[in-house]
Amino acid sequence: MDNGKDDSVLDRGGLPNLDIHLFNKNAATIIYLAKQFLQMDIGDKIPTFSELSSKLSIARGTIQSSLKALNDTGAIEINPCGHVGTILVKKEVRILAQMANIQVLKGLMPIPSSKQEEAFATGLLTSIENECGIFVNMTYIPDSEKRAQYLLKYDCDFAIVSKKWLTSINKSKDIIEALEFGEGTYRNQYSLLFWDKKVKQIQEKMTVGLIQEDSEQNYLTAELVNGKKVKYKSADSRSILNMIITKKIDVVLWNKTDLNYNLLGFNEQNITFDDEVTTAVLIIKKEKIEYLKLLREIIKIDEVKKIQKKVLEGKLITKF
Repeated sequence: MDNGKDDSVLDRGGLPNLDIHLFNKNAATIIYLAKQFLQMDIGDKIPTFSELSSKLSIARGTIQSSLKALNDTGAIEINPCGHVGTILVKKEVRILAQMANIQVLKGLMPIPSSKQEEAFATGLLTSIENECGIFVNMTYIPDSEKRAQYLLKYDCDFAIVSKKWLTSINKSKDIIEALEFGEGTYRNQYSLLFWDKKVKQIQEKMTVGLIQEDSEQNYLTAELVNGKKVKYKSADSRSILNMIITKKIDVVLWNKTDLNYNLLGFNEQNITFDDEVTTAVLIIKKEKIEYLKLLREIIKIDEVKKIQKKVLEGKLITKF
């Protein structure tokens, strides 16, 4: 059937046959152009052959054949409009991602420690894979600061942190917010744990525990201390609770979902933070700006929340 596309360059799933298009002499040009189109909006004017040829230092014929490859696979549809220029009238993100050789996304998340967090991770991964068929290789790192460091230092595409971390703790100018998922999508239950059953809040001269591998939790602890004269002792998360039991510290801020500490007999005081603390955001590094619109188009926030809700209701199993 004549559908206006050259079926010889499509595989049976309707995606580009990469053996034909991405590994011939035009490969680098096709990949570059596909990444550029991922950043463009429908209605944008595309650069002229001459502009692209000059910028990439390649022949006009290579530009023309590469654009034809993108058009023939259905990745884009462009419309010459005379003196106005050539306009992008259609793009298929799923195909463009393939033509840009984006086959795997490498992400960083906190370790899911509750049903709520497991459900969010499931929603995020399922949404991406369902929308564009890109495999997600997720690495789980407890500390927001370390996730950001890994994002900037290594070949990672995105990371999940809290809105609070991004707006109040982050010092890097090389990080961009791509998506915000809304209140309740990040850690949303915190408690202060005391050994003294009579205490309800942090007081002067207390010894306050800090968790070595969780800079965000320690930042929130400092907010709760609010200038009071206290001593700090730090330890890893496996040791910090024992320090309360043995009265080496008086209090620690804890992610309430990490443990059923009613079994340990702690004095637990629930803490409510502002929405930024419980809002998950997806961040990328500036040098991977081509991923900004790609991620915004393939991750449907409503779909993530819908899947998250189904997991919490027991209608879907977790996947992370």
